[in-house]
Amino acid sequence: MAGIDVKSCIIKEITCRDAKEINGSGIYIFMNGQEILYVGESNNIARRVWNEHCNVRIGASEGVVRFLMYYLDDVCSLRDKWLNLSTKDREDFIRENILKPLMNKLTILIITCPQLKDPGPKRKNERRRMLEECVRKRLNPRLNPME
Repeated sequence: MAGIDVKSCIIKEITCRDAKEINGSGIYIFMNGQEILYVGESNNIARRVWNEHCNVRIGASEGVVRFLMYYLDDVCSLRDKWLNLSTKDREDFIRENILKPLMNKLTILIITCPQLKDPGPKRKNERRRMLEECVRKRLNPRLNPME
């Protein structure tokens, strides 16, 4: 890809437990075994992957809602445990007892490159967006395919 020195990029396979240690801008790919689930991009991988996805901040990201729908059968199978809880307690129960443990089992492929950092506070890196789009087209992730 033009403008990216691939020698300066880091490609790393991690789990949610490792995500808060990832510094940099780039793309991330959530996988369940060989199944590609979700592809995303961020100027700050640790914030997006660790803080939003891995900590299951429902409403913080479109990806978290898609994972919630992916695991809906698991949520419903434990209905008797959260049914009589308040709305807030339901959300906490589902996040902590269902979604986080399931998210912790996924593999995450991280690709970071210095050239993928945003050029300014209000300008997104076009190369990073193009790389995400290319990866989504080629991998056709289950939760956010190219439409």
